[in-house]
Parts: sequence; structure tokens; C-alpha cells
Amino acid sequence: MKHIYHPSPKIASFGFVFFIVLAFGYSASAQTRDYSIDLADVLSIADEAKLDEMARKLEERTNVQFLFYTIDNLGDRTIEEVSLEAAQKLGVGAKGLNSGLVLLFSIKDRKMRLEVGYGMEWHIPDAKAAKLIEALIPFLQKNDYYNAFVKGFSEVKTLLGKDNWFLDNRRFSVIVE
Repeated sequence: MKHIYHPSPKIASFGFVFFIVLAFGYSASAQTRDYSIDLADVLSIADEAKLDEMARKLEERTNVQFLFYTIDNLGDRTIEEVSLEAAQKLGVGAKGLNSGLVLLFSIKDRKMRLEVGYGMEWHIPDAKAAKLIEALIPFLQKNDYYNAFVKGFSEVKTLLGKDNWFLDNRRFSVIVE
């Protein structure tokens, strides 16, 4: 006759509670978003926190997600490939709205790009994105990456207009407060 193991009620309840804690812990951490990813290690932790807070507020007000992203070098890829891959893999932009922006600096290659989601292209067409990138050059020449990001973010907010709109179903709606 086979012996079937039955755990004691204490062990079973502990296992259930442990599973619930893990499940809720995973869920809470999955909702946390980092808006700055500094793989090149050129930003301080305090600066990353400030950038995260700026981008979080923008997303709350407008549904636009902005990612600050640094890498050491491109390797054998183009800046366009890396920025597009980052936007896609990290899920930048509200689902269905394509309202994401990635500002990427490749430090050793001395290249940068603003990747604009399709839902944002009528606000930030290529010509405006190129002009925005030019405004960052003085900061990058001084290796002032934090202020380059701040300037880029500020320029994007200017292009988007006032803070009283929200991207929804590919149109802007006024927020009534």
C-alpha cells in the first residue's frame, strides 16, 4: 500500500501564506517603474531619483512615458536599433497609445537619440526631435548628463504644451480639476 504524505495544517497554512506574500510582493514590484536606466553609470543615485520623479509626474498627468537611458557603447549596433529595442523591450509608452519617449545617450560613442512613439509623432516630428537633440550638445560636451536629460525633458514638455492634457485613445482631453 502506498503511503500518501499529508502535510500538517501548520505547514500547509505557512506555505499558503508564503505563496500569497510572494505573489503580492511580486505584483507590487512589477508596478514600480524606473524611468531612468543608467547602464553607463554616469548619473548619481540622487539624480536618477529626480529624473524618475519628473517622468512619473509626466506620466500621471499626461499618460506619456519618458525613459532616460544611458549605455556605455553601441557595440556593433546603430543608435536607432538600440533605442527602438529599449522602447519595445521595456514597454515604454501606454499600451495602445504608443505614447513613449526614450532619450538615449551612448557615452563612449558620443551619440544620442530621442525615440518617439507613434502616438507622439504629431507632437514631436523628426525635425523637432533633431532640434531638441541639438539643444543638449552643450551639456554633453561638459559630460553633464543629468542636466542634458533635464534639458531634453524640459524641451519635450514645451513641445507637448501645457500640463492640462491627457493622452487618451490617440487624442488629447482636457483635464477638469
